[in-house]
Formats: sequence, C-alpha cells, structure tokens
Amino acid sequence: MRLSLPREGSWKFPHSSSSFVDIRRTGTFLVDKTEYIAELEAQNAQHIVIVRPPRTGKTLFCSMMAAYYDIAQADDFDNYFNGLEVGDNPTESHSSYYVLFLHLDDMPGDDAKAEEMNDATHAVINLACVDFQERYGMDFTIDRQHSDVTVANLAKAVAAQVNKRLYVDLEKFRTFTTGITPLALADASIFNVGLYVTILPEIAGAFGFHDGEVMEAIHAANSIPKAQQQNVFNLLRRFYNNLRFYTSSGPTLFHPMLTMFFFNRMQSSSSFREVILRGLADGEDDDYFASYMDNYNVTASQSAVNFLVKHALAVIPFTFDEVCGADGTARVSLFNEPFSFQDLLLPPSDYGDGLEQVRLFLMYYGILYCTDRMLVRQANGSRVDMFMLSSSNKVGQMASFPLRRALSATGDQVVNLLRAPTPALVRAIFQSFVSAPTLVAAQVREEQERQQRNADGKVGRVTGSTERNLNEAGFQFGARVFFQSWVRYAGRCNTHVRVEAQTTVQDGKCRCDLVLHQLSSNEVILFELKRIQVSCIDYTEFKIDRGMKTPLKEHLKFATSNTTFSTQFSDDTILDLPLKDSYLLNGKTCPDGERYHVRDVASDVSAALKRYERNFSPSATVRHFFCVLLVHNRIVVVGADR
Repeated sequence: MRLSLPREGSWKFPHSSSSFVDIRRTGTFLVDKTEYIAELEAQNAQHIVIVRPPRTGKTLFCSMMAAYYDIAQADDFDNYFNGLEVGDNPTESHSSYYVLFLHLDDMPGDDAKAEEMNDATHAVINLACVDFQERYGMDFTIDRQHSDVTVANLAKAVAAQVNKRLYVDLEKFRTFTTGITPLALADASIFNVGLYVTILPEIAGAFGFHDGEVMEAIHAANSIPKAQQQNVFNLLRRFYNNLRFYTSSGPTLFHPMLTMFFFNRMQSSSSFREVILRGLADGEDDDYFASYMDNYNVTASQSAVNFLVKHALAVIPFTFDEVCGADGTARVSLFNEPFSFQDLLLPPSDYGDGLEQVRLFLMYYGILYCTDRMLVRQANGSRVDMFMLSSSNKVGQMASFPLRRALSATGDQVVNLLRAPTPALVRAIFQSFVSAPTLVAAQVREEQERQQRNADGKVGRVTGSTERNLNEAGFQFGARVFFQSWVRYAGRCNTHVRVEAQTTVQDGKCRCDLVLHQLSSNEVILFELKRIQVSCIDYTEFKIDRGMKTPLKEHLKFATSNTTFSTQFSDDTILDLPLKDSYLLNGKTCPDGERYHVRDVASDVSAALKRYERNFSPSATVRHFFCVLLVHNRIVVVGADR
C-alpha cells in the first residue's frame, strides 16, 4: 500500500474532482491504486470490462489510466506518478497512446425519450472528439449528427500517425470500459470479445479503501483530534465499510468517494466537524449520524431502487426480506455475462431465477454486497458456486428505503389472493401489472407482432393506436406473465399453485384466460379478461344527463383519486355503458334491434366460466372472476361470480 499524501500544510481531500491530474497538481490526498495498471495489462486482453457500484472511484481510476497512457502528457509523467507504485515500476506501454476519454455520466435519465438519448450520445462523443482534436492537433471532420462517423474519421487520423496507438473504448482498438451495470452491453455485439474482470480477485481492491488506507487519511486530517481518531474510524466502518466486490478473498473495503467526501467536510466545514465530534464524544447512536453521513451520492442507488420497484417488482412480487434478507444468494455464474432489462423482468430458464436477477441488480447499485462465497449443495445433490449477500452498511440500508417502503406497503398480494380472493384485491393486482411500464412495453411488442404481421411473415408498420391501446390479447399476456413468474417462486410460502393461461377445451376454443389451481387445498380461481376499447363505447345511447357525459369520460380515463366527481359513478354505471354495433362478442355482432352493454360482456364471461368449471372435480372449490380493462389501461370493473 502506498499513499500520496498532501504537501505539509495543505491537507486537502477530494470531493467533486474525479481528475487524477488535478489531484496530483494540487497536492490533494490520494490513495495509490496504480499497481492495478500492471495487473490489468497482465490479463493480456485487448478489451477489458469491469463493473462496480456507484461511489467506488471508477471515473478517477479511468482518469489515472488516461494520464498514464497519454502521449500528450509524457513530459509530465514523472510529476504525476513519482512516488506511486507504477512510477517506480512503469510498464513499457506508458505514455504511448492517443487517448479518447468518453465520459457518459451526464446522460439523460430513464424517463428520457429515445431521440433525446440518441442526441445526447452523439453530443457527448463528438465533444470528446473535439477535445481529442485540440489535444493532439489532428485535423479530421466532426459529423454533428453521426458520432460514429466522427470516430471513424478520428481513427483514420490516428492511423496516419507514425508508431502511435489509440487507447479508446470502441471496437478495433485497445479499450477499458467501466460502468455500474452490464445491462447496456447486453445487446452490444462489439463487447462479445471483451474480457470481464468484474469478479477477478486480483483487482478486487482497485475500487475501494482498505482499513490502513482510511486510518492514514484520518491521520492526515489535522481536524480530527488524536483522541477521537479511532471513534471516527469506527463510525466510517459502520456507514461506508464491509464492501466486497464479487469475491470472498481479501479484506472488506470502504466506499472511496463517500469516505473522501466525509474528510473533505471535516476539513472545510466547522459546523459539520463540531456535530460529528460532539456526537462521538456523547456516544450518540447511528440515527444521530445518519443524516450527516448520507449525501447526494446515494441518489444513484435510490433511483435504481425506484426503477426496480416501478418496472420489475410490479410484475414479480417479492417481500423485502426475500430480496434483501440475510440468507440471500446469487449464482456466481450470473456475473460472467451481461443481461438485459428483459432478462430482469422475465429471466430465461437457464439464467438463474428472477429473485437472483433482482439481487444481482441491487448488487450492481451497491444496495447488496458479498459477505462470502461458497459451494452450496442443491436439492438434486449438485453443488453451485454462490455469493452470500447482505445489505452490508448503513448507506446501503438507507438507499434501500424506497424498496422496503414499496414492498411493505403491498405485501405478498398473491398469497392474500389465494387465501381470500375479493374483487378489490383482484383489481389491485391486475392493475399493478397492467400499469408496469416494462410489462406494458412487452405487451405492446407481442401485440404488434400479432396484428402487424404481413403475409410473408414479416412484422409490418407499427401504428400509434396499437401503442396507445392494448387489446384483449395484451391484457391476457400481462396476466400470464405475472402469475407464471410468481409461481416460479411460490415455494417460499409453502403453497403449490398450478397456472394455466389461455386454457382450451375439446372444441379448441378458449374458455378461460387464466386458472389458479392451489393443489394442496384443491381450490380453483378462474379468470376471464376482456379489453373494451374506448372507441367501442356508444355514449350517444347512454341514458344519462348530457352534462354528465364528459365527467364520465374523465372518470374512465383517469384514476378515481385524481377526479372530483368519481363518487358519482359506480361499477354499475360502467356496466350499463352501451357498446357500438361494431363490438364483437364471441366473434359475433349484436343482433338487429338489440344492443350490447358492458353488462352483457360480463354475463357472457360468467356463462363461459361456468361451462369451464366442468373440467374440475366436484370436490374442488371454484371461484369465478372477470375483469374488464377499459380506456387507457385502467381496470374499471371486476366482478365475482361466487
């Protein structure tokens, strides 16, 4: 271990700076991680990919490597690396590359449109190429609309140089890529040749501080009295320590960014220093320190948790203890390959189970960490290499609050449904998966392929109306995904459930969209799902005061909590809505002189469920439910037949 200590009297600690050059120029405290440059070169790989959670120093590490390899900074090599491990033992490749440093931290958030993401990506890459032009004095064309063309022009300019190389994170050149998760790489074919060193024990300490390194920082911080140094260390250990990045070897690590942020505030803020030292002297508990040890750097993890709750856990119900409990595990094999958001939502059978995928996602964002690694014997006698997981420190626990709040609020709704099904509970469950953005997108894709397929088997043009309104098939798809996903993990509640989706009878016609059959008690719940598009409603024939028709439309369009007139309309009101002649009920339009209402659809559903009930033994307890999905994907009617 080596430390680059600040010059006597300066005692600076980095906070917002992730620039290795700036830290070295200003004499700021630095923990020497340069030994890992040689370790990475020893991997003898052209393209290296490493994943680490937020706040672990990825940008600073990349900045250090850029300064090390950059030919433009060759004259300053000794100034930057003297006294550091690699400065005393440099590799042959130092100061011999043109370096293109792509920094993608400031991209738009998850809610950005595809066009915004595309424009931002081109802008970031082009700006990096402009900086490259200025730094090396090369002349090549910047294509403002197509950054890939810009990079191709840059590569040609580099190729024209004599005996020089390019260190860049694109194909055909030597690359070093870091990030929080490998999700973005799942469909990026250029990274198929990359070497993933995420779980390599030899580089486990490259992103984090060991105990001795933190104690050296405490000694360097002249604002911390000697009598309180051990107490400060213990405080930092509780909040920032106990990290293991996908390995059980070596000591646990501290969050480097959060640790430096703490020391920076101890040096620069007398009020912060007074609060911390007074609390330590008075023996205050961790609740006292929590608001001071937390900071905006936790936001990235909390955003990831919110994303997970919104997209994945809306369709795969887990309890908080199941996700983050002390007995959590994840297969080591899952870390060897990237996975996509679709895998997170609907994990393939050979990719571990969905609960492991959720834990893996939380590990990438620093909510869960490895506590151990061992071979675990499975029920079939085989042994699987597993990581033992936990929410390891106070910061990780604070970042998981949105997850705890969301899962404790909903509980395990499927278990409750099996125990005591009610229309209100059915409505809540079905609305959760119908409204899940990721699942809605999956439903839209499936329905697009079904409706838009041409005679030659190719998918045709996607229409706007398809994206706005999911039809009955999309509704059924959502239900199937939700319950089949849940059944995969149903063993956790000692319940054996068989799910049948879009079940058929002998004549080949679909008589029941979904069957939940609890084998242990021989209880059956039958569901029939209908999607009535807004265009099928004939408001002109609805017997209601003219002034109430617009409020009724608004009531159907928005959640009832967002309307001031919601109490004026009940499910019975909606059941009385007449349907246009064009509405098909069982493939037939209504006879002349008659008119179908939503109530007629419900009655037809009930009759179909009663006919399907004959498939079960007389001893079975069978309950019937029907759901009507109406206008902007909102469940407005749930009926129970018995």
